[in-house]
Amino acid sequence: MVNYSIDIDVRQPVIFILAVTSVFAAIWVEPYIPPGFEAPSAMGLFGILFWVFDKYLWKLSLIRPLLKIPNLNGQWKGTLKRKDHGKEIDEQIEVELFVTQSWTKLSFVLENNNENSVSGRTRSFSRVVGLFVENKNVILIREIFEYEKAQGLCEWRLSQENGKQFLRGDYFSTALRNGYINLELQ
Repeated sequence: MVNYSIDIDVRQPVIFILAVTSVFAAIWVEPYIPPGFEAPSAMGLFGILFWVFDKYLWKLSLIRPLLKIPNLNGQWKGTLKRKDHGKEIDEQIEVELFVTQSWTKLSFVLENNNENSVSGRTRSFSRVVGLFVENKNVILIREIFEYEKAQGLCEWRLSQENGKQFLRGDYFSTALRNGYINLELQ
């Protein structure tokens, strides 16, 4: 997983709230600590709170709308239409995208398990990811990816239609390939 950026300033206020909560929790818990034991430090409590928020709390339906960070976790399935420049290759293949996300980190692993594809079975990994909020509700994700033969860039758009989530985007790679990916969250 790689750290991802977001173009709206939602992380600093959350970190401030977690820090203040940690200080008050450390002060509040100290009188209840039995003799011979040390009270947890505010810094230690902050680390625990940050970890819990990063892994779990940010996904809660009450909190996530305030953060404006979409929960992309899961398995996405769909198609990849690809064109190779300088060759007469134009193909459409079934692909799967596995997304693992926390509040601060994100991993995209795109798999093509079609051995009959021009490039055979491939797997690409995200190296740099950024989330951008356009028009206050359109999520744009820019990803730099890497696979065995090349590197590339994909620009995804997250959309919802009839209660389903879709990731759609254009990509190009240094292997002189470009195309369009259309995925649905399973």
